[in-house]
Amino acid sequence: MKKSHVKVFVRTRPTARVYEGLKIDKDGESITITFPKEESLGFINNQLANLTFKYDGVLENVSQDIVYNICAQEAVDSVLSGYNATIICYGQTGAGKTFTMSGDAHNYAHRGVIPRALHHVFREIDLRTDRLYKVHVSYMEIYNEALYDLLSDKPAASDSLSVLDDASNTVVRGLTKVEVHNEEEALSHFFLGSQGRSTAVNVLNSNSSRSHLLFSLYVEMRTSAEASERALISKLHLVDLAGSERTKKTNASGEQLREASCINKSLTFLEQVVNALARKDTHVPFRQSKLTAALRDALGGNCKTVMIANLWPEAMHVDECVSTLRFASRARCLETEAVVNESDDPGLALHKAERQIRELKQELAMRDMLSGRGRVVYEDLSAGEQLELQHLVTRYLSGTAELDELPVDSLKHIRETYKAFRVVAGAWATAAATGHAGPQQNAASLSGGQGSMLDSDAGGVGDVDTSQGAGFCIGTAPQQARPAASAGAPGHSGGSTGSFASTPRAPGHQQHGQQQQKQQPFGQPADQQVLGFSAGGVSGGVDRNAWFSKYKHSIPQGRRQSDILKQQQQQVAELKQQIKGVGAQVNSSKAQIDTLNAQLEAKKASASAAACHSTGGSTVLDDEEYQLMQQLKAAKVKYRVAFDSLKLLRSGLEPVIDSLAAAKEALITGFDEWWSSQGLVAGSGAGNHQQQQQGQIAAWRAAVADDNVDEDDDIAELDPGEAFDRRDLARKAAGDPSSTAFYAAKKQTAKVLGARSPGAADTRRGL
Repeated sequence: MKKSHVKVFVRTRPTARVYEGLKIDKDGESITITFPKEESLGFINNQLANLTFKYDGVLENVSQDIVYNICAQEAVDSVLSGYNATIICYGQTGAGKTFTMSGDAHNYAHRGVIPRALHHVFREIDLRTDRLYKVHVSYMEIYNEALYDLLSDKPAASDSLSVLDDASNTVVRGLTKVEVHNEEEALSHFFLGSQGRSTAVNVLNSNSSRSHLLFSLYVEMRTSAEASERALISKLHLVDLAGSERTKKTNASGEQLREASCINKSLTFLEQVVNALARKDTHVPFRQSKLTAALRDALGGNCKTVMIANLWPEAMHVDECVSTLRFASRARCLETEAVVNESDDPGLALHKAERQIRELKQELAMRDMLSGRGRVVYEDLSAGEQLELQHLVTRYLSGTAELDELPVDSLKHIRETYKAFRVVAGAWATAAATGHAGPQQNAASLSGGQGSMLDSDAGGVGDVDTSQGAGFCIGTAPQQARPAASAGAPGHSGGSTGSFASTPRAPGHQQHGQQQQKQQPFGQPADQQVLGFSAGGVSGGVDRNAWFSKYKHSIPQGRRQSDILKQQQQQVAELKQQIKGVGAQVNSSKAQIDTLNAQLEAKKASASAAACHSTGGSTVLDDEEYQLMQQLKAAKVKYRVAFDSLKLLRSGLEPVIDSLAAAKEALITGFDEWWSSQGLVAGSGAGNHQQQQQGQIAAWRAAVADDNVDEDDDIAELDPGEAFDRRDLARKAAGDPSSTAFYAAKKQTAKVLGARSPGAADTRRGL
């Protein structure tokens, strides 16, 4: 287990009024702050002249891309290899912590560490095809020393959240973990959760964070060879701390003053924990606050930790800059012990133990074979084998079996033999106590029981035929075993034997049979009927259908073309099933919208009628009508998502139908060429046979298209808003294709927020 120091980077906020006393050394790792002398203190002045701090890197006027590559990329790569990692942004309010961690949600180039980390993780997952990954995300907020789950349906219910820790891991019980399968889903949850965070406006920051945020990724990785036995689990915590602030600068009052007090208090406890860890104290006060309890692993446990200290390098913020730099220097002294984390899932351990048992049995079998012992059974004995072993022990005790007959070739057999001795001894003791048959009589009954049964059942079915000297006699079947004779059974009419007498059929039945035979020739497959082959089109006694079946099953070219046709038919069937299912969802959503519209109109009509009888004559939106409106919005969002999926499936139907028609045409053309090469002559009706087949294929293709693309009159084209969103997304993705997931997640978040009630965000605090 190798120890490593916490990596600390300093990032300065771009400003036009940079403090002249703040200098960054040429090595890019040191920063010096010079303090001017105060002349009022006199000639003898022991005031501190300057301070120099050294870090892993100092970033000044750099882009978001450079910040991620230098500070976060290595930590994210380690998560994909099974290590835990944490990235923390610390600094005063307005220094750029949220911009560094989250970035600008409206500008893809200015996205922060969290969106870039999600893109990095899922890009690497796509490239590592030899491994299996499963990713979950969670989003937690610490507001006024209370925990809130930003991904929960009821984020205000924070009583169910609690931080639990042990010697090796820290977890938040009750926190929602959502499984995500791609970058777009992860970004959607991040954007949606960010809408519920607590922010406020103050003098220094127009969008000041009033809470600490922890966005976490949980990664489970399995290799293809050990997927059922071994799994690596890791987690990545991306922490955006609330900024420390001085109330005399922000002019906070009321609720903001209470929030500032809680923020400064939790950051003070964080500093105390860092100081205790740096001094290597025996007691570290992790439980003083929810923040330090949640960051226990990141500060001194099993984790690779990176801290980004944000500065606002202006003259009026020099004191805050010095405080931040000192805290970052102490954090750089911390040591963590990061190890690869293996899952302790009992199911994985069980699969591993079963594999090891199989391998050990194979080793034993190989050793027995090489030593010439023959095949030794190491499995548990069945009930029948245990009973047989008890009979053998009984015979041995009675003297009718030798010692060499007892099985002692394996430890399993020796133990089972001891158990059999105990069972037999117990049975004899019980018989002796009750006064029944003694040991010798029990042995005789056990050993000679089969012979007595044979004597009592002599002459039965399957007994040895002693009169003939060899073989078995089958005995005589009883009279009631003979099946009842049927008047219409073959061979019974007229007492004739050796021939089948046919019963004359009614004329109607005979005509019905001829009609069925005319509709479908005997032995003609269904696919030949679809392709339009019939025996009536060929003269001279040549059955074209039989030759077509031979071409498909016996000729290599025909067999290959038939396999291609079957594959195309299966693809069309699967696509039809998908379109049918999504179409049912669209129709269900449309019916729900119609029902809600009718209910809403009826509610409005009743409200208007009630308002006419009232004195004021004005209508008031009640809770029931409000709920109907919200349900209608949610139903429309669901309808649009299903409709987009349906249009996508329908757009892929046409090429599949064309491929199937081409496969049918290729099969028919190949059969015609092979038919001609065989020198078979068709009748007069075969001249237009190919033309008829082409017409039937065209008709079949139209029927399939009409059957699968059953357009609903109520389903309209995209409305202008949706069309604009599609064009806007295509325009933004044209410059950088990797930005598609980012903008698609933003659109999805906007739709979900539009379907929510206006007061949903206010209820997250329960204020």
